[in-house]
Amino acid sequence: MSKNNSLNIIRTDGPGDRLLIAIQENSMTQKKFAQLIGMSPNGLNSIIKGKKRLSRVLAIATERLTGVRADWILQNEQPKTIDALKELDPWARLILEYFQNEHEKVHDYVFREIEQKASDLKHGLEKDKIWSEEERNRFDDLLREVRGYIQFFLGSEEGWAPNMFIYLVMSFRYERSELEGSWLGMESDASKSEKMSRVWEIREEMSLLLNKNTNLKGLVHGNRSCLYKNLKKIQIIN
Repeated sequence: MSKNNSLNIIRTDGPGDRLLIAIQENSMTQKKFAQLIGMSPNGLNSIIKGKKRLSRVLAIATERLTGVRADWILQNEQPKTIDALKELDPWARLILEYFQNEHEKVHDYVFREIEQKASDLKHGLEKDKIWSEEERNRFDDLLREVRGYIQFFLGSEEGWAPNMFIYLVMSFRYERSELEGSWLGMESDASKSEKMSRVWEIREEMSLLLNKNTNLKGLVHGNRSCLYKNLKKIQIIN
């Protein structure tokens, strides 16, 4: 065998080698994969090179994103792949939907949707349908706070789990009981985390603010007088 051919052999000796195969077979770079799961590229590279342990949590996440089985990644146990869409429950399919979009990162997708929902309330022409300065400032503060939690978790080895949980919460598509009972909620220890509880509070406050426009879809609905009463209660408006 020539030297050049030997260099093209794909190693499958260790979990890190097999994780790399799962990433490459799904046409992703290490950098893109790291961004999508909320890890630093350096942290992912250390796992691939065997300098850090590849946790079962990360292996399960990779399985659900790529269809390459966690047990194959961890232990080289056959079969190698699953039918990913058939195995996923609805909320996990949403994650897969985000990841399959070649031009989007989950973070950008989720927060752009939030900003779009807020746009008319920030910049609309009808005075009775736009936010006051206090409401705009409150919304921006809430957005910065939740981004801060994502940044907090980003540097940790298991940061992908709480971050992906936050993205799902902030998609406004799921109830708390549904997400906290999911495998990602359990891996994030979401039901016991003070930070996660605060993220739910942020979503609720944003829902109240966003529902000043009753035409918005996918959020908590209620009549305007009730919403204003709740907003006053949490001191968002006077």
